Amino acid sequence: MAMLSVDVVRLGRQHVREDFITLRTEKEAGDGIVIIPLLSYLAEPIAASNTGDLTFLTTESGTPFVKESFGNWFRKTCR
Repeated sequence: MAMLSVDVVRLGRQHVREDFITLRTEKEAGDGIVIIPLLSYLAEPIAASNTGDLTFLTTESGTPFVKESFGNWFRKTCR
């Protein structure tokens, strides 16, 4: 089961419980739950970063990404 950009832009502190990130994916058939271990190499940058209230990923102005704008930003950054 893979997470898509539509799922990544929704991901935030409310999905963190103890040492795991749990998220119900938007487009997956069946159960559609992704569980990611929150290892130190992921937990430390999250704790040290300025993130939005409900999303880890925000635009330069601090607002949450919408899936289309995140896809455009990611494509531009990769190039």
